[in-house]
Amino acid sequence: RRTTPINGAIIALSWVIAPCWVVALSTACGEQTEDPGEKPGEDASADAATNAALVPDSDALEGTQGEQADAANAATGKPTWYGNVGQLVMTHCASCHGEGGIGPFRLDRPNDWKTMGPIAWNAIKAGTMPPFMADPSCGKFAHIRALSDADKATFEAWLKADQPLGVADPANVAKIPVFAKLEKTHSAPMPKPYTPTLTKQDDYRCFLLDHEFNEDTYLLGSQVVPGAKELVHHVLVYALTGKQRTDAEAAEAKSKDPKMPGYSCFGGPLPSSGGGNILNDFAGGFPVQLAAWVPGLEPTVRPKGTGTRIPKGARIVMQVHYNLVAGKTVTDT
Repeated sequence: RRTTPINGAIIALSWVIAPCWVVALSTACGEQTEDPGEKPGEDASADAATNAALVPDSDALEGTQGEQADAANAATGKPTWYGNVGQLVMTHCASCHGEGGIGPFRLDRPNDWKTMGPIAWNAIKAGTMPPFMADPSCGKFAHIRALSDADKATFEAWLKADQPLGVADPANVAKIPVFAKLEKTHSAPMPKPYTPTLTKQDDYRCFLLDHEFNEDTYLLGSQVVPGAKELVHHVLVYALTGKQRTDAEAAEAKSKDPKMPGYSCFGGPLPSSGGGNILNDFAGGFPVQLAAWVPGLEPTVRPKGTGTRIPKGARIVMQVHYNLVAGKTVTDT
């Protein structure tokens, strides 16, 4: 990723990929569009009373022995779901292990921990979950997903205490935190629906997005919004120019099947040469990477006074990695 002081025309690109890429571009590049938005899902399980919203109907809990015990735990400062554990889950786990997430099971409801708690705790204790590979000894990082020793101790104490709920109150509703707000000016949706093929466990597919750059533009912020969250492992967004753009457009044109838009790609946004060496595909230079998405990633906003240059005449390519190891597929739109 290259950031450049802004000295010319500014396009605060903030795009959404649904896969749709949301960017902040100046009004010189187009009119602002509204967020597509998502409707919250509803839990239709039989035990919805215990797995429902984080703040259940207080009348359903009042006067029960469980409520009295939870109130006692809260009063003594012991970890409870509504007191602190729920927020830890929403901050560090729910973006993958929530409804529609890529995680193999949910953890965003109290009852999920009755069945999956031991597995989750083993991963937390080992430091493999939540995944955060950066070495903290190298420096300070923003928006760290890793759990602190104190957070791990809270989980351990809560699990050993048989996972008390605590007292539900609107003031302590657990929510997935928002680290950065993107003032979007443009959206670039996937041009056609795509259904990943089950003949592969990992399907890497590149899509050309419909947006033209008639002048040099600076990207100030971006966000990728996956459509099929249960399949999307990660997304990378690039700007291609010259021969790289021509090669990508030629690869897309070869696909005669309207149900198979885009083209197969691995390791980057270019169609593979088949030579077995990915570096050969970048002999003409590496493309400009504009954005990325992995589960839990928030919108990216560049530091004030900087931006990523998108050259005039560039074409945006979105590479999506679909993971099909579960043996099921859905149509991504």
